[in-house]
Amino acid sequence: MVTIIDYAINNLRSVEKAFVSMSIPVEVTDDPERIRKAQKLVLPGVGAFADAMSNLQAKNLIAAIRESERWEKQQHDQPKEQHFGTMPVRCGCGKI
Repeated sequence: MVTIIDYAINNLRSVEKAFVSMSIPVEVTDDPERIRKAQKLVLPGVGAFADAMSNLQAKNLIAAIRESERWEKQQHDQPKEQHFGTMPVRCGCGKI
């Protein structure tokens, strides 16, 4: 299952539809506990990431992302690049 983080900043339905079109199970949530337990996380990007970070903080989701099992397992091996399946996900801001 892929968990898309809903932080009220972008059009998540198109991201969700992309996974559905590939028959990949997906959920969209802003529930910190579901994010912590997610097998795979997707944090859709936006052009104005400062606003996105504000929304993530307001919804108390940053800690959930940091505490997710996937993040914990891979953080020490690859501090700036996380591999989920075959897709590398880069966090250029260095703030999460």
